[in-house]
Amino acid sequence: MIKKLLMAVAGIAMLMGTALAVGVVGPSVAGAATPPTNYNCAIGGTVTFKSPGISAGGALTAATSVTTKTTAALTGSGCSTLPIKITVASATTPCPQTNGVPKAGDPAACMAQKNGVYAISTKPNYYNTSAQYATNGVSDLQAALQAKPPKTTVDGVAVTLATSAAAQVLPGGSCGTAAGFRATGQAMSGTTPVSNFTLLACLTGDSGPNTTGNFITDISGSTATIATATLGGSSSLALSLPNMGCAVAGAVTFKSPGLSAAGSLTSATSVTTKSATTPTGTNCSGLPIKVTIPSATTPCPQTNGVPNSGDPAACMAQKNGVYAITTKPNYYDTDGSFATGGLSDLQAALQAKPLKTTVGGIPVLLTYGAAAQVLPGGVCGSAVGFHLTGNVSYKTASNVVGTYTDNACISGDTGPNTTGNFVTDLGSSTAIIASGTIGGASLLNVTFNP
Repeated sequence: MIKKLLMAVAGIAMLMGTALAVGVVGPSVAGAATPPTNYNCAIGGTVTFKSPGISAGGALTAATSVTTKTTAALTGSGCSTLPIKITVASATTPCPQTNGVPKAGDPAACMAQKNGVYAISTKPNYYNTSAQYATNGVSDLQAALQAKPPKTTVDGVAVTLATSAAAQVLPGGSCGTAAGFRATGQAMSGTTPVSNFTLLACLTGDSGPNTTGNFITDISGSTATIATATLGGSSSLALSLPNMGCAVAGAVTFKSPGLSAAGSLTSATSVTTKSATTPTGTNCSGLPIKVTIPSATTPCPQTNGVPNSGDPAACMAQKNGVYAITTKPNYYDTDGSFATGGLSDLQAALQAKPLKTTVGGIPVLLTYGAAAQVLPGGVCGSAVGFHLTGNVSYKTASNVVGTYTDNACISGDTGPNTTGNFVTDLGSSTAIIASGTIGGASLLNVTFNP
């Protein structure tokens, strides 16, 4: 993955036999546990009860169920501007009766008559009494949230609120002087849980005939009909997104036969370096991140098919007394070629195809921002490598949801005449480095926006 990048300075220093300077300063903790980014969204909205609304006496219907509809808007840093909509179905209750006559003690709605005939003859069920709301409100809400979990976005990341439990909140609780409900569960990215959540819905004001504007007062009164209730006060949605600090290990494979002082010949105008690194640790994917970096080859300077003096050794190669540059005029993978073009090759590759991984099950793109070399004495210790920074995006590159830092440290190597030390072998006159080992202080940190 470091083709040409690593030695734009280090390669020159080695070839000249000079001391290497201290490299890039950056994050130095690999695989460190990182706290999540927390979000607390204030909620405002309206709960609309089935017409005419909640009352002590209730209302009649022929239906076996009625619905309550809620529209809740979220506000706060990272919170969605789109409303959450919830529809709660509640079963109606048959009016107890004998021969079409309601029994004493039934809700007032059951006693209603029309032209001297009890209305229960055509509308035998009652709904929206204060008593029903107090008895079944929590179970109805929980069933609705489990049947169709609400969806929202947090910092641009889509989540589904899979509810596991709901409870009533009475005055003096987390809603202050108001009443309401509290739902808890898992925020899901697709089928993967990413965070616990708490949804607090506080019913403060209300509207409707004979209401006072205070939900608690009116739900316990005998004359009010509550058509709508106001969500506000301490209403909130609290959850988090899981950040990660991953240790990274893998390998970078150079174009065969590999890096060497002499280089190799080809008729191609470009060659590729391939890398696969696996981030491991809390919230890390455990799956390889693969990168392919094209690099332009360099024509061997020649005159009439004869290489010029001072060309790389590969350009001097002959086959049956004929210089090989007649059929393979370009060289690649020399130590000297690492002195130029490295950063631009890496930048072009990452801009053309951003890295992909998951953070706690959330798929993200690691879009390119900047790259710099890491020399021995820097964050890679005695090794060399590179330091990347950029934005974390969700689904599309334009949907930026966080930032990342990536250190790739190349320590060991493999290939003919290698010693297992990448830094040593890159300056060798005999080693051919087929692959480099990424490890040591290599890391990938991802942080969602607060």
